Amino acid sequence: MRLILPVLLLAALPLTLHPLAAQVVLEPSAEDLPPGYPPKLGLAELVEGGKTQVLTTYDFSIGAFDASAWFGEGIEARGFYLTAYPDDNPDARKGVLRIYGHYESWTPGQAPGATTEGLVEWSITEGFRGRRWTSAGKPVEVVVDSFVPQEPGQTSGYGHVTGHYSARVCSGDKDPVVVAPNARCREISGQFETDVQYSP
Repeated sequence: MRLILPVLLLAALPLTLHPLAAQVVLEPSAEDLPPGYPPKLGLAELVEGGKTQVLTTYDFSIGAFDASAWFGEGIEARGFYLTAYPDDNPDARKGVLRIYGHYESWTPGQAPGATTEGLVEWSITEGFRGRRWTSAGKPVEVVVDSFVPQEPGQTSGYGHVTGHYSARVCSGDKDPVVVAPNARCREISGQFETDVQYSP
């Protein structure tokens, strides 16, 4: 199934150029949130056992970069990050998909292609510190097929990506994750098409 979304024309937001891992994101109260917050950025598929689930990416930015899909620095290292939520629920903690592809030499304006270095996780319980399906210790495939910046030539801002991924994930727990030698495993894959934020 091919996901086709229009490029979202997002309003200009105040952005910082600091690495994402070091940012402090403001936590507004409900009455301070703009209508329609958080706006949707795109979709990601999760295919497992012959069943396809469609999840949603969002832009949580208020005063800082905080989209759920981006290129730049993050928890793992420099690369592509995507977090997608089930049931059109940006507050979901169970059933959330996280994809990371390591792209050390990526520069804005390029589609970096394929990498086998990364991490794919799918939360089973509340969040990613507890029980989850994880590719930790196993190779993954993350492919960014296309990247189109909203404003060509800029070193940070918004763009639009398409791509796909596949991974063997096993049941794990704790943070950092621990996977038992006899853990249950399954194959997951899918496509994604979403707007993203990017920074140097």
